[in-house]
Amino acid sequence: MIRDIRFRRNVPSTPEIIRYNLLTQVSDVKHSGATFGKHIQHMEQVFAMSHHPGPRWVAPFALGSAVLLAVSGCGGGGAGAEDGGMDDFAGQSLRIIVPTAVGGGFDTTIRQVQGALEDRLSARITVENMEGAATAIGTQSAAGSDGDCLTLMVQGVPHLQFSYLTQDVDYTLDDFAPVGGMSIEPGVIRVKNDAPWESIEEFVEDAQERPGEIRISVSLRTSNNYVGLRDIEEATGAEFNIISYDGGGPSRTALISGEVDATHAGAFNSLGIEDETRVLTVQAPENLWPDETDGVPPIAEALDAEIAESASNYTLWAPAGCAEDFPQRYQALVDVLPDALEDTDYLSDLESLNEVTKVAHLTPDELRELAEFNEEQIQAILDESPDAFTE
Repeated sequence: MIRDIRFRRNVPSTPEIIRYNLLTQVSDVKHSGATFGKHIQHMEQVFAMSHHPGPRWVAPFALGSAVLLAVSGCGGGGAGAEDGGMDDFAGQSLRIIVPTAVGGGFDTTIRQVQGALEDRLSARITVENMEGAATAIGTQSAAGSDGDCLTLMVQGVPHLQFSYLTQDVDYTLDDFAPVGGMSIEPGVIRVKNDAPWESIEEFVEDAQERPGEIRISVSLRTSNNYVGLRDIEEATGAEFNIISYDGGGPSRTALISGEVDATHAGAFNSLGIEDETRVLTVQAPENLWPDETDGVPPIAEALDAEIAESASNYTLWAPAGCAEDFPQRYQALVDVLPDALEDTDYLSDLESLNEVTKVAHLTPDELRELAEFNEEQIQAILDESPDAFTE
């Protein structure tokens, strides 16, 4: 059953080539033979979930950061085509563009549910990675596509809002129609197993005594992880050296390689490095994911301080023209998503990865409301401090 967990309104909060890209990426970092083993094993499992016999196929391209589904040739294609709803997708090829690097949260999330979506749409899905510009490159491509429901985009909330509120781009929220939410990623702080801090209390106290010396990575400066760390600093007086990377994969790799001392990451996204690391805290009102987070207390409780929640929702969108010009195709996509999220094989695969509790479906209305709320919160921060998310 899908858990009805969503981002609470506290803060704005590839086949063989995939495996080759992953192994190549991690081989660039100096490490012992055992290091990264669990991370690669985890990604190979994700790879296996998206690499099926029969009609399924995946062709990765090292290009990026949001996820976009482009359906080629459905029902004759463009704006003049008839709207046949679900039938328009049968036998077609869908392209999914991920706006972050291979191995990140957007990437693994869409690959995990890829097979279930293919089965229900009777279509083939290709995943591309288009990272860059804090997800704006992939998102801009989706926004500029035809509004015939042949292109979809997977993005994060609040990542989508950050991309157009903090950069000079040619799209806004109004350029997209929500299809639905897929999963939630509560924010956690991870350190290596041999780190000197045994608790979040010790970690924060050290950051108070040595301001700016503890290096902690985040996927992007324009992310809930960065905002979450800023909230901790404000509430406790601690000062971290926050280092942003172009995606969650590189951010977590930085911790394993010793480039940083800690990482603020998604609880499920970071399970690939759980053997080499441990969780200090969950930045949520309560820890609903004890098995995935070493059973640690939520940060507000541990520090007896008012600290806002940090989480992100991974979500599916279409260009606005899809809902307006092809409402039956759009509705078919809306209907398929929650059914795919309850697919038995999909949930079984997630169970083997200890990730089943991340599934959190949002309806289009719920997703739109959530996105608008995050937009308001981020804009309020920018109005007060225009350079708040600038390197």
